[in-house]
Amino acid sequence: MIMLDAVKIPDASNRIRMYPHEFSGGMRQRVMIAMSLLCHPKLLIADEPTTALDVTIQAQILELIHELQQRRNIAVIFISHDLDVIKRMADRTIVMEKGHIVEQGNTQAIFDAPTQAYTQKLIASIPNSAKPEAYRFTGDSESRFLSLNNISISYGNKKNAFKAVDNVSLTVKQGEILGLVGESGCG
Repeated sequence: MIMLDAVKIPDASNRIRMYPHEFSGGMRQRVMIAMSLLCHPKLLIADEPTTALDVTIQAQILELIHELQQRRNIAVIFISHDLDVIKRMADRTIVMEKGHIVEQGNTQAIFDAPTQAYTQKLIASIPNSAKPEAYRFTGDSESRFLSLNNISISYGNKKNAFKAVDNVSLTVKQGEILGLVGESGCG
């Protein structure tokens, strides 16, 4: 119970009786982290701990790992394909290609000035926040392909209904890419 509290599982005393399928992906990650801490390790190996989690839950798991690392003074090997996560979490970074280390050093230095071609290619592949001109929508701003107006969707019975979508309206134009962003289960 103490470990479930340590990894910030709300209402841990009741949740301890739940089955794994009753937990969200983020809660399952928290349980796995709690289990790994039971032996009071000096090293935590986190292999893709945020894969398939939405960005909000991902941020919570990353913060939890950082807090535990600081509070318990444990070392962490953080394995990830997500370069943004590595940049955020790691003090030092090792870049591997085909099973071999091709570059290693201070994380910020590697991201600012990678010396190896493979590392340069990896870092160049990180999408930046500016949308390239080549992808900008150039079609007729009035050419509607799909319009949805005042859409609401609920799941479950009326007493315990979960409102997945609440009065949403949107338009998609011919040739446009429309991005929808949100937490898991938000619509």
